[in-house]
Amino acid sequence: MYDLQYKKKAIKALAKINEPYYSNIIEAIDSLAENPRPYGY
Repeated sequence: MYDLQYKKKAIKALAKINEPYYSNIIEAIDSLAENPRPYGY
């Protein structure tokens, strides 16, 4: 499993996104820690 680190600039940009998009994006980013190269990419 990989360790993900968010930059301050990314955190600020994500904070401006409304739900449900915010939680979907965070979930997708966090899933990259388990599988950084999903099938088909």
